[in-house]
Amino acid sequence: MARPKPPSKTPTTLAGSAQVFRQGKRPAPAQDHNVIAQHWQIEAYRHINICGEARYAATLFSSMAGRAELGVSEPQSLARKPVWVMDGAEVDLLNEIAPTVRDRSKLIRDYMLHYVIAGECYLIARDKVETDPGEPGVIWEIVAVTELRRVGDDWEVRHENNNYLKLSKDDPVIRLWNPDPEDRQKAWSPFRSLLPTLIEIEWLTRHIFTQVRSR
Repeated sequence: MARPKPPSKTPTTLAGSAQVFRQGKRPAPAQDHNVIAQHWQIEAYRHINICGEARYAATLFSSMAGRAELGVSEPQSLARKPVWVMDGAEVDLLNEIAPTVRDRSKLIRDYMLHYVIAGECYLIARDKVETDPGEPGVIWEIVAVTELRRVGDDWEVRHENNNYLKLSKDDPVIRLWNPDPEDRQKAWSPFRSLLPTLIEIEWLTRHIFTQVRSR
């Protein structure tokens, strides 16, 4: 199946905002930098790996969200039971991005996990390489903001062994983020306000280990 072209209009998501980046188009000066992850987002991912309670909370929320049924419904159906649309361009695109129920559940889980931790992630499509499972073709995936970088006008995504794959000019790169109430162009997440507490836990734990080791 041929890869669909990115929509001409900015799509919407249930979490807040979305933005389609045009390949080969010079970004705005405020966004023109190689590393697109903010420092607090990198710290949030670091703490999720060293604090069991933080990881449990984030994975629990994403697992619960993954139980939701994902589909294309008729407009104005949120106040009642969804009336699913069975054909059309939107249905075809959803079937390509996540063809099975398992794929759609994973899509929601991955999205919500990044939503809770960093408040931001990217939906991209690219051609499979030899190390990707399955038959050759196109793969759609949710990636963390820390896994993408911009080199000039090109986008690259981190793959195996910390190597980066260069995305082609036709590969869509769609930013999904929860807007900061004070600056809607920036991401906002529950973990950002938790960082002082997580840092305190980290340093208290180090202090306790130091005391135990010295005795």
